Amino acid sequence: MTPPPDPPNPPSPPPLTLDRLTDELLRLAPGLDREQAAAVLRKAYRAGLAHGRREHAEGLEHGGW
Repeated sequence: MTPPPDPPNPPSPPPLTLDRLTDELLRLAPGLDREQAAAVLRKAYRAGLAHGRREHAEGLEHGGW
């Protein structure tokens, strides 16, 4: 007897875009306008990118493990 087939994978969520994240931030913080919300997201992205680069550089300096 053959095993039952695997269930289908759930559909992938739509990709995150600046527009979608801005809409979500506006729902959470309705006092912001669209430009302010997008500016906050851009700052957060740049800060996260810089943090990741610093962590990567520190890991290279210490040889990983």
